[in-house]
Amino acid sequence: MRFVATQAAPQAISIQEIEKESDKDPDLEAIRQALKSGNWSKCSESIKAVTDEITTVGRIALRGTRIIIPKAMQNKTILAAHEGHQGIVKTKARLRTKVWFPLMDKMAEQLCRSCHECQLVSTAPNPEPVKRTVLPDGPWQHLATDLLGPLPNSDYLLIVVDYFSRFFEVRFLNVTTSSKIINCLEDIFAVHGFPIF
Repeated sequence: MRFVATQAAPQAISIQEIEKESDKDPDLEAIRQALKSGNWSKCSESIKAVTDEITTVGRIALRGTRIIIPKAMQNKTILAAHEGHQGIVKTKARLRTKVWFPLMDKMAEQLCRSCHECQLVSTAPNPEPVKRTVLPDGPWQHLATDLLGPLPNSDYLLIVVDYFSRFFEVRFLNVTTSSKIINCLEDIFAVHGFPIF
């Protein structure tokens, strides 16, 4: 059992440090007392669910071949597993090989989701699916209009695009009032005709 405990200790944390903190941890003391008495009522629900897997070696508690990390060392353990910013899956896999404690997976996910470096290199979420616009039957039936600006000279561009032919008209505007835009659209419609609305 001592060999298992020694092999299960993470490389970033010494077994002596884990033993020292385990001695002070009230939850692990409750586990040690429960193993002696068989009464698990003072332990948390997550511990009660795995009572058949729990043993102790000195002051260290084990779940199978994994060390149960005391509360004071849980953040340090997660940070050690997260070293190198490998992401949620790799961090949890590193933790699961050697240690265990209640809510370990949730804490690892929270750390990775709040880590700036991990966010920079992680894959972006899937974009919203693109819904195609139905192509009109002929030119100048459906139009798109947009404003661009202000440009460096304080002007704006009014752009009108035909969905069918991709033909576009551009007008420069110095202000973007509705009356000015209507006047530009009237000029464009006078040349090409009215679209179908």
